[in-house]
Amino acid sequence: MQGFLEVARRGNVSRAAEAIYVSQPTLTARLHALEAELGEKLFVRTRQGMRLTDAGRAFLPYAERATQAVTEGREAIAAPNPATAGHPVIAAPPPGTHPLPPPPPERSPTAHPAPHRADRTAPDDRQPADDAVADAGRPENAPRRRAAVHRCCQNSLANPQTAPPPPSRHRASRTTSATRH
Repeated sequence: MQGFLEVARRGNVSRAAEAIYVSQPTLTARLHALEAELGEKLFVRTRQGMRLTDAGRAFLPYAERATQAVTEGREAIAAPNPATAGHPVIAAPPPGTHPLPPPPPERSPTAHPAPHRADRTAPDDRQPADDAVADAGRPENAPRRRAAVHRCCQNSLANPQTAPPPPSRHRASRTTSATRH
C-alpha cells in the first residue's frame, strides 16, 4: 500500500522505491500484485512517468486511510498503558478455566521390572551368608529374596575368565578378517 502511495505522489517507480527502501523490481512486483488483487490497472506509464488511472484515483483515498489506520495502530501498540505503567503484568488464565494435570498413575512394583534382574524367593540354603546385613530389617518369618541373573549373563558371572572381552572403542585396535594375515 505504501508503495502505491509513493508512486502516486512521485510519479516515478525508481524514486518511490528509493523512498521506501526497496528495489525498483520489488516495488513493481508489489504494484502488479495490488492491481491483480483489485482487478484494475492503477497506473499508466507515460513519457513523464507513472500516472494514476481512473481506478487508481478512486482507490487513492482508501489507500491513504488504510495506511493511516496502520500507522495509528502501531502507535497505539507502542504507547505505554497508563494503568500498567511501571507495574509488571503477569499473564495467566482466569481461575477455574485451566484444568490441573491429572495425578500420576499408581505404579505397581511388577509393572516394569529391572532388566537382567528379577526378585525370586530362594530357599535359605541358597542365600549368601553376607546378606545378613541386608536382612537386618526383614521380619523374622518373611521369605528371603535374592536377585536372579538373566540367562545370558550367567556364564560370565560364574566364570569371568571365559567371558568375552568388551569391544574396543579405538579404531586402531579393531581388526577385521580382511586385515589379518
